[in-house]
Amino acid sequence: MNNVPLLGVSVKIHFCSHSIINLRGSRNSKEGIEEVFIGTPKSHRFKKNKNVTVNPPSVTLHISNLVKDICTHDIIKGYFSIYGNIESMKFLFMEGGKNMCLLKMGSIEEALNTMVYLHDTDLGGRRVQISFTRSKI
Repeated sequence: MNNVPLLGVSVKIHFCSHSIINLRGSRNSKEGIEEVFIGTPKSHRFKKNKNVTVNPPSVTLHISNLVKDICTHDIIKGYFSIYGNIESMKFLFMEGGKNMCLLKMGSIEEALNTMVYLHDTDLGGRRVQISFTRSKI
């Protein structure tokens, strides 16, 4: 993620010189630490006991948890093109109602913005899951 543009600014990643980071206490927290992420454990991208492959940023996004009725070029383009130019898309229909889409954006910045703003949002009654992929369209 180092030097990947996000919201018009390049993200800078540095190693921390501290081996331990203590979180300051919160008045509203029973455990004495505050939440350091937005969301809930239910909406967290990576679940416990689930093998997950984390791919580096790329122009191609893997969109999953789609309702089959909204798997049309017009609907997907209308929803995702708000955050960038869509160069191509490919739908993947699996057994058991697992509908997915590969979406190639115009740049890594556009792909990252799309992921930031639309991951875990409601689309057709389901919460879409977005990740980077190495798959080609």
